Amino acid sequence: MGVANQTLSILKTAAGTDATKRPWVAETRLVRATAYFFLMDNYGNVPIDTTYGDFAPKANTPRAQVFSFIESEVRAAFARSQHQPKRKPVWPA
Repeated sequence: MGVANQTLSILKTAAGTDATKRPWVAETRLVRATAYFFLMDNYGNVPIDTTYGDFAPKANTPRAQVFSFIESEVRAAFARSQHQPKRKPVWPA
C-alpha cells in the first residue's frame, strides 16, 4: 500500500495529460484496494492510509468502513479505466 500511495503521489505531479495518466492511476488504485481487501480479510479492523510520506501511526478503522473504502476505490478505478475506442478493431480474415 505504501508503494501504491507513492506511485499515486508521483503520478499527481508527473508530466502528461490526465488521459495518459488515467489508466495508471486506475490500476494503482485497484492494486491498493486489493491489498486492503486481503489485509481486512486477515485482520479485520485495519488503519487506512492514503497519503504518501505521512509515517505517523493511524488508528484502526472499523471493518465496515474499510470495506466501503475498498468498494469506492474499485468503483473509481473501473470508472476511470473505461474508455471508448476511437475506431472499431479490424480483424484479419
